[in-house]
Amino acid sequence: MTPQAEAPAMTSVREDVMKHHEAAPNTRLMVFDIETYRTRNPAVLDRIRAEAAEKQPASNTRKELKMAWHTEAAREERSREAVAKTSQDPLIAEPLVVCWEADGEPYFADMMSHPEREQLALLVEWWDSQTNQETIWCGHNICGFDLPILLNRWRHHRITPPEHFPQYRHGKWRGRVWDTMLRTPSKNGLGMVGLRDVCEAYGVSAAKDTVYWRGAPMDGSRVAEAFEAGEYELIVNYCADDVSVQRELYMRQTANDTWGTFDRHSDLAEQVLEIQQAKGLSEGARAIAILKLLESNGLMPRGAAA
Repeated sequence: MTPQAEAPAMTSVREDVMKHHEAAPNTRLMVFDIETYRTRNPAVLDRIRAEAAEKQPASNTRKELKMAWHTEAAREERSREAVAKTSQDPLIAEPLVVCWEADGEPYFADMMSHPEREQLALLVEWWDSQTNQETIWCGHNICGFDLPILLNRWRHHRITPPEHFPQYRHGKWRGRVWDTMLRTPSKNGLGMVGLRDVCEAYGVSAAKDTVYWRGAPMDGSRVAEAFEAGEYELIVNYCADDVSVQRELYMRQTANDTWGTFDRHSDLAEQVLEIQQAKGLSEGARAIAILKLLESNGLMPRGAAA
């Protein structure tokens, strides 16, 4: 089954914005974003609700709050909040939509109107048709959220990820990953900084923030409510809007894709640095790892690392 044959399952709700065609596997820049919903796994929900209901107040909680802590209303509110927070847990959150731009062409996979497993399997086919070993995977906080969401859901459904999807090993993502959050120096070092905050600081246009719902700009905190209200098109457009902004941010961070981006040698240099900084390796093990890396990239005679 080819991606082209399954295109109707991924047809856009706004044809003038989203286009679908079978692309050659030569995409240099893959910018993507995901919107998620809380877990609907019954076993997980039962555990989370029970833990929230039995949770004890902190020792410094005010007396009047402690008195109300074990009321039925308080238990229900704690359970509701705990369940809602699972939409931000990369291990158990469930994707609603994945939007991406492959060298500027927009696409999306819709898990709101179609079965999740079907769409995630189709997503693998599409990304295999669009990407290769040179593709840069780009987004905001993708190392902390989007990449693990996809990998965990593919594993849940026993789907083999795309051939060139970044690899997760020893707590790090390996491959050509450009996380615009981790590439932004902030007051916390290379730490958490919001997409809109970075765009504001760098002067990236906010003109694409055109998705409104119930009289206010759409944001991530309202996705669950919009989903429950059946606003599927709005969620797709909001996600696609974020992808466009993230692509602009990448261009700003890389001086229009000319500075600091991946090539064979810069990619290799980052991998060598990771080995040099890895904890728990002896000097001998570190040297062997670097030799094998150089050999695998054709920079040493075969057998030199044996």
